[in-house]
Amino acid sequence: MDADLDANALRRRLGACLQNAELATTEVALNGYPKGADDASSDGARRAELKFVNETALLLAVSCRAIGPADDELRAVHGAICERLSALGRSPETAAAICREPHLAIELGVAHLVLTDIGLPDEEFHRLLVEAMDWSLGPRAERPAHGLLESEWIRRRYLNPERSRSLVRTLVRRSILSARLDLLTISRDDLYAFTHALFYATDFGAHPALSQQQSRAVADYADGAVAWCLDRQDYDLVGELLLTWPILGMGFSPTASFAYKVLTEIFDRVGFVPVPDISISEFSELPSSDRRPYWISATYHAEYVAGLLFATLLTRPVESLARRGTGPSPSTTIPEEVIRRSPYERHWQSFYDGQSARDRPALAWMVWWIALRRCADDGDLTGVAAMAAELDKPAFCSTGLSQSAMGIVRRSVAFDLFARKERLAEMVSNGDANTPSARTGEAMS
Repeated sequence: MDADLDANALRRRLGACLQNAELATTEVALNGYPKGADDASSDGARRAELKFVNETALLLAVSCRAIGPADDELRAVHGAICERLSALGRSPETAAAICREPHLAIELGVAHLVLTDIGLPDEEFHRLLVEAMDWSLGPRAERPAHGLLESEWIRRRYLNPERSRSLVRTLVRRSILSARLDLLTISRDDLYAFTHALFYATDFGAHPALSQQQSRAVADYADGAVAWCLDRQDYDLVGELLLTWPILGMGFSPTASFAYKVLTEIFDRVGFVPVPDISISEFSELPSSDRRPYWISATYHAEYVAGLLFATLLTRPVESLARRGTGPSPSTTIPEEVIRRSPYERHWQSFYDGQSARDRPALAWMVWWIALRRCADDGDLTGVAAMAAELDKPAFCSTGLSQSAMGIVRRSVAFDLFARKERLAEMVSNGDANTPSARTGEAMS
């Protein structure tokens, strides 16, 4: 097993994530959640703090599974976070909100349910929560499948473990996990739905919810998606997508293994997971008293995702396939001219340049995908078509990337035929002597 996937390395990194989470929960417990531009209203601030509380609870729930009897330091930090979370998740304000808005009872009660499951009950708060849930008529707004899977996960895991999984199977069929995804146009919101549907449908791998065929398709899409997020330096989503392999009980693909190495080396170097929204110059100009709130609001989610990843890898170890060279690889030169065209270099490129000649062929597929996605994002359909022609081979036809590439090529051909017809019609209406119909008329006269 790679040193980066060694249990000791995973515990060390999980410990760092939990220590950062303890700092964050202490700050929020003392001073409230930092207000950002999107949280100017009291309702926005409440939603932001509730999101923070529930995601802290999720980190505690998943990391609790990974902390063994001898992990005294991890247990101590975990316990400290539980204490801070109890003050936040069972506050008088939260209890009043449950009383006023019973349709939000499950969402408002997540922290309490997790703490109770860990072994820290509160009978009076639980009585209020159950009473509100009994009176609730359900959510007032329509929810997407991944949101319904989250609610069903909470009910099954914390309220009724014997609950039938038939609803989970139905929701999986309605979710993005069962959709045919276009990797060249997929968005960040799509990938959020993709990862969270997988988390909650499977209880982070504890309960398989997909067939072998579905699992292979999901891993295939995740492989392309993680490459795109790596190129965007969106390490928050990189971490979420990397959970796909341990959840499905699969070994890391070469792309996933490379992405994991990039993520962990950056994490070890700077001490947290950076995100595109954070401004280092703005951070450095802040007074010391304002730096922690800024860091919490900007990066805590990516930090929590890293903690979920390290904890899940401890409970569901994976094997790296980085040097196996499994799967098809394009036979021609890697399109590095497209990669180098960008005015700035992404982090992954320096890691790629450091790969040995023996290891690079296994990453050819990742580089081809990034080049294709960059061309598609730039509207360079000629470049997409040229690269897609290389992928139009039997070995690649079953992959999500190849299907997406072929799809955009076919749409481009259809669009070109349409555009030619429109140009021709315009020329005829303008009486252009060079149109075929005009030339035919001249010959007959």
